[in-house]
Amino acid sequence: MPRNEGIRMRYELRMEAEKQDHAEIMVYGEICSDGWKWVSSDVSANDFDKLLKEAKGKGAKSLTVRINSGGGEVYQAVAMRTMLMNCGMEVDVQIEGLCASAATLLCCVPGTRVTMSEGSEYMIHNPSGIIWGNAKDMESYAVTLRTLEKDFASIYEKRCGLDAEQIRAMMDEETWMNCETAKELGFVDEVLEGAESPAASAHMMDTMRRMYRNMPRNMAVEEVSPAPEGATENKETEDKEEKNGMEIKNATPEMVMAENPELHSQIMQAGAAAERERIQDIDDMTPPGYEEMAQKAKADGTSAMDYHKAVVKMQRQKGAEYLKERQQETAPAAKVEAGEPKDMDGESEKNAIEANAKAVAQLAANLGALKLGGMM
Repeated sequence: MPRNEGIRMRYELRMEAEKQDHAEIMVYGEICSDGWKWVSSDVSANDFDKLLKEAKGKGAKSLTVRINSGGGEVYQAVAMRTMLMNCGMEVDVQIEGLCASAATLLCCVPGTRVTMSEGSEYMIHNPSGIIWGNAKDMESYAVTLRTLEKDFASIYEKRCGLDAEQIRAMMDEETWMNCETAKELGFVDEVLEGAESPAASAHMMDTMRRMYRNMPRNMAVEEVSPAPEGATENKETEDKEEKNGMEIKNATPEMVMAENPELHSQIMQAGAAAERERIQDIDDMTPPGYEEMAQKAKADGTSAMDYHKAVVKMQRQKGAEYLKERQQETAPAAKVEAGEPKDMDGESEKNAIEANAKAVAQLAANLGALKLGGMM
């Protein structure tokens, strides 16, 4: 199959020339938040909101949402569904290749007519995610996922009319449906015969194969036609544009998890081991009296080497302050003139004792006078 340029246009707004009050929005990529886009053209709830507002601003009264998406972030899809429910336009949905996971929520807007091209696939499953933390954190996250399962089963139940128990069983099994089955079960209203379904991109297919257990192996994958002679420069530019959003620096833990679970696990284990080693090194380097400084270093992620440097610097400062204080204390002694020490003879010792006795007697007399005065 030749390259379909529509595939590369992951999301966009189109206004039909023949019908100026009708608009189309394409959702042809991953549904994700603005900060987690794998490629710059993946669609977020913010993108979707802007397209809806643009369509209404151009006078659109009806809207077709064209979907070829493997899904993505649950809450982004929930927000997009809510926008469609409140957009004030007559909405219909057309599945053109793939509608899986969170993307199916866009097909469950009350009153919306859903069509599906021959050769397309529709998939529902339980929401999933990853969490880092202790047992309590994971138990709490499990409760959240169970709540989402219940909510989505209710949404599907209202859409197709199947009972909740059957829906939950299909979600548990990660159920893939072709257009005939999806229509039979009520997820779509009509099959578009003879309509060619765009193939999913190779990147999207690879991601889904890692994420989903029961994905059909015969789904069409977009093929890249060889560049014609003389088009080398354009091909290189195109490849560069497609790869720009796939830099490692833009990857998130969720993306790595989806693309390579084994690598993600290795990274997480190595990170945990490195963190344990950092904490232990800080403890080993902490002298008495520096415990508060150590706790702060552990909390803010300071490396053991940087912590060691900070401790040495602090010790030097304290040493300098100690020397300065001692110098201030001994400064008066430096002003006393030195003399030759003399041994005290017997007469001098006797005179000193007598003088001391007189001083003590005078002190006692003074104290007695003070006591008497206090009693008056």
